[in-house]
Amino acid sequence: MKRKKISETGAEILPDHDDLNHNTQAKRETATITKVKNLKLSGSPLHFFFILIFGVFVCDALIEGLLSALPPLSLLYDVLLDSTLLSVFVSPLLYFFVFRPMTIRITKLKQAEAELKESVANMRAVFNITDESIFLLAADETIISLNEIAAERLEISREEIIGHKLSDIIPPDIEERRRPFIHRVLANGEHVRLEEELNGRWMVNHLYPIFDDDKQVVRLAIFSSDITQRKMIAEEIKRKNNELHLLNVEKDKFFSIIAHDLRSPFNAFLGLTQMMAEDLPSMSQEEIQKIAVTIRKSATNLYGLLENLLEWSRMQRGVITFSPAFFLLMPKISENMAVLLEAAKNKKVEINYNIPEDLMVYADEYMLGCIIRNISSNAVKFTPQGGKITITAKSTMDNLVEVSIRDTGIGMGKEMIKNLFSLDVNSNRKGTEGEPSTGLGLIICKDFIEKHGGKLCVESEKGKGSTFYFTLPADPLCNHCP
Repeated sequence: MKRKKISETGAEILPDHDDLNHNTQAKRETATITKVKNLKLSGSPLHFFFILIFGVFVCDALIEGLLSALPPLSLLYDVLLDSTLLSVFVSPLLYFFVFRPMTIRITKLKQAEAELKESVANMRAVFNITDESIFLLAADETIISLNEIAAERLEISREEIIGHKLSDIIPPDIEERRRPFIHRVLANGEHVRLEEELNGRWMVNHLYPIFDDDKQVVRLAIFSSDITQRKMIAEEIKRKNNELHLLNVEKDKFFSIIAHDLRSPFNAFLGLTQMMAEDLPSMSQEEIQKIAVTIRKSATNLYGLLENLLEWSRMQRGVITFSPAFFLLMPKISENMAVLLEAAKNKKVEINYNIPEDLMVYADEYMLGCIIRNISSNAVKFTPQGGKITITAKSTMDNLVEVSIRDTGIGMGKEMIKNLFSLDVNSNRKGTEGEPSTGLGLIICKDFIEKHGGKLCVESEKGKGSTFYFTLPADPLCNHCP
């Protein structure tokens, strides 16, 4: 039934109350259907769960109707249905609250295990790729682990070493030397550095303590590095520095000789020649002869000094050839002593020989002559008037010839003997009659004797004279030959 409402603008037909309720209900149903259609449950576990439950109940109603006429089958069906319903309700709970967390945990554990394996592999690679020997010891010094380079250096397999004590695999003397240092690490927790030589190789060992959570030492790590190459380089640098120092000393000595020792003889020459140039007409024959003797003595000293300088220069440049040969010793000594006989005669110094006539040596004639002249010249220079010089030579048991030159001169103290062959210490002094000395002669002699594989020694005491000994090979097959 419709009613009409009259208004000023016109008439409008309104629905009655029943029609209004019916329309409202229809709108609600339409809205509900729309919401259900728009509900997006696809892909959600809850969506599948509800569909499964709905399907179970629908199937149950159909099957109950079909099996109602067969009670035994109906009972069996009820049991199966109850089990199915239990599984349907319990499985999601087990999945969400048991299996899923367990799966996540297992996945994380597997990831952690894989990361741990990778980390261990990386550490093992670093452990074995280093060129240091690494040992890991327990507190009782049992070897727990070591790297490959350590096993290679010990020439023992890792399996044979692990489980043994360190003292079982290293020599007793080395173990005894390391014992105090290992004790310091284990007892005091100190880091210790130990440098040692093993079979010609230099090693540096670092001993580190490993602590537990209570700060107690439970492990000992030993890192051992081969520093032989580093040592060799350091020794080479040291040797080069010493050579540079010696070169500087030699340079200073050379300039000192030029500035002082060469100048003095020339000053004497200049003074004497000036005296002769100015006063020669008024001089007697005796005065002229005295000046001539003095000039000759200065010339002789100057010649000897220049000869030593030239020999030293050639020696430093390495241009002196070494050409040993067999020859009789006595004739060669007599030949080189001839140039010293006049100086010895002027000082009334007696020269005696105690050398077998048939004694042979295997030496460089030129170098031997230089040795004899320099040592004998010093003997004459530092022996006072009326002294004595004795030259002796004899064969030794080790196939050498020992030559000694003894004088009754002024001798030397221990300090002078110590510095006798050092260029950086001024050990030169004037002879008993003012003869000049540079100290170069003995240094040249020492070098020449060592080229023969021999040694130069000296015995001396102040006021009692000196004896110089040196050795030469008797034949080229002796062990001392260069």
